[in-house]
Amino acid sequence: MDLIYLKAAMRAWAASGRRPQPGVRLPERARVLLLRHDRIGDALLSTPIVDQLARHRPGWTLDLLLADRNLHVYERHPAVARRWCYRKRPLAALGLVRALRRERYDVVVDLMNHRSHTSMVFLKLIRPGITVGFEEPGCYPFDVPVRARPKATGHIVERSGDLLRALGCPVRDEELRLSYEPSPASRRRACGFLEPLRDGGARLCGVNTSAGGPRRFWGEGNYRELLTRLGREHPGHRFVVFSDPSEVERARRIAADLPHVVLAPPGTFDELAGMVERLDSMITPDTSVAHLCAALNVPCVAMYLEPKVSRLWFPWGVEYRALYGPGDVDTIPLEEVLQAWRSLGR
Repeated sequence: MDLIYLKAAMRAWAASGRRPQPGVRLPERARVLLLRHDRIGDALLSTPIVDQLARHRPGWTLDLLLADRNLHVYERHPAVARRWCYRKRPLAALGLVRALRRERYDVVVDLMNHRSHTSMVFLKLIRPGITVGFEEPGCYPFDVPVRARPKATGHIVERSGDLLRALGCPVRDEELRLSYEPSPASRRRACGFLEPLRDGGARLCGVNTSAGGPRRFWGEGNYRELLTRLGREHPGHRFVVFSDPSEVERARRIAADLPHVVLAPPGTFDELAGMVERLDSMITPDTSVAHLCAALNVPCVAMYLEPKVSRLWFPWGVEYRALYGPGDVDTIPLEEVLQAWRSLGR
């Protein structure tokens, strides 16, 4: 209850003393800060915004405020001039606010797809010239409030299109694409590991076993039976098991004694991207890997908890099959996963 009162007080303070500027005109040349201080998948989902702003707003210099866990997504993005890292430590956050205030940004755009107390505090403290963001109940009073389509009826990327059009970018939803380009070193590493597996014309399917939480983990037994069946029924394929470095022992148990299965070596996010880029297909729970497949044009089977909000997070712009587990992902039947993967034709 104390936390609820604290958040309410922060929201009231962040919105106090400021009135939006109706009819504000966005400048042709500006220093712009984009707020995306959450998760890896969300950062990938915002790449269409950055790409299209660079295309349609060439006079804007784009900086990003990211979190320590998704900072690397934009490490080499050609349109990003500077990345700021928000860490949830009071002294570090205070120093960051001071630095951002010195930058005197002309425009700050909140890319968060929900009401963010952190964004509201940053918008209050760094004092930008113009603020832009999604209009939500109780949100910050933006100078350019974006009335996006309801979350129940659209995809997060389609909401990005609403934001872009409010920023003067005449884009159609079908033009929006996620993007990520692995480094040359990661591509060489992936080629050295994966291409020998293609000996004899074999095709490569990735199987991501890391789920980011127990409810989205499909289960060791399910993954092992899946790989056993796939190897027996599709001898022309090799299967590459991916896992978080902290879960590599579990991945080893899943792949043990299956000659058609190999474990991907642990590595950085960029090294993972280099591997995914060279696959023919992927099977994964609902994690950033699904969005990485979309960014790299790799067809995938994605497993979700339930259908009500899942459409928001489907792989965008790539062929996919979505499956749902009533309650937890491990309730999805093996046969449904097999059939979904077969229907990709990969």
